[in-house]
Order: sequence, then C-alpha cells, then structure tokens
Amino acid sequence: MPPVFHKWLLATFPEPATWVRSRASFAHTAAVWSMVGHIVGLGDRHGENILLDATTGDCVHVDFSCLFDKGLELECPECVPFRLTQNIVDGLGIAGTEGVFIRVCEIVLEILRNHRETLMTVLETFVHDPLLEWYQRKQQQQQQQQQDITKTFAQGTLNRIQWR
Repeated sequence: MPPVFHKWLLATFPEPATWVRSRASFAHTAAVWSMVGHIVGLGDRHGENILLDATTGDCVHVDFSCLFDKGLELECPECVPFRLTQNIVDGLGIAGTEGVFIRVCEIVLEILRNHRETLMTVLETFVHDPLLEWYQRKQQQQQQQQQDITKTFAQGTLNRIQWR
C-alpha cells in the first residue's frame, strides 16, 4: 500500500500557508510523542491510538494502558521504540525523517536528559504507588514478599527508562 498521508494533508489544508503550518505542526508533535513515548515505554501504538487534529495537523496520542515497556510482554512483543510507518514519514514532507522530525527528536531528548532528575522524581512515585498490574503480578509470584517484589520490578523499569 503506497503512503497517502500527504493527500489527506492537501485535502484538509488546501491553503498553502495552512498546509505548511499543519505539516510542520505534525512533524513537531510526532517527534515529541515519539521520543517521550520511547522514554516512558509507551506501546500499542496504531491508527486508533494516534489521532490527528484536523484543525492544526497535530499528532495526538491516546490510550496509555501500555506504559513502562508493557509492549514487550504482548503475545507478539513490540521491539521498536516508537511507531514510524511509511505514512507518518510521508506526512513529514520531502525531507522525511531527516528534516524537522529528527531535529525535534534531538531537542526533546536533550530536554529530557537535562531534566532527568525531575522526570525520575515523577516516575519514582510508581515505586511507592505501583500500577495495579505490577501489584497483581507480584501477588501471583509470591504472597509473602509482595511489596519487595513490586518495588524491585518498578525500580528495574525506572532504571531502564533512566538510561535510554
């Protein structure tokens, strides 16, 4: 199937100025979501979980039930750090991933690295107040050591996120 996203952009944003703005907006938001999603281990990205704002061209992600590398545990494990289909690349314009997209990815990663302590402080709350799934997994493994196993699992997940 050939990519068709450029046709949607042309049909949705027929004025040249709005087309340029919407394509730039798409490239920026797709890059930000890709990098942030990679850092926090956001999986299960598909056409129903990546939406497009038809007024601005923004890429908007929904459904965050597959966080913290949960995609690695799916029946068919997700091995890619973020979703980058030929249609997404098509929407980035003639430079593809080598233009605005890659530069915004670099900026986002730099910002996340520079603010690593803040990010880790927010994510460390999951060590003390774990996700229900982590808690249920812990109960199934060992009833006596519930809290220790959860903290170890959560800390391991945070350690992987910290070094991306």
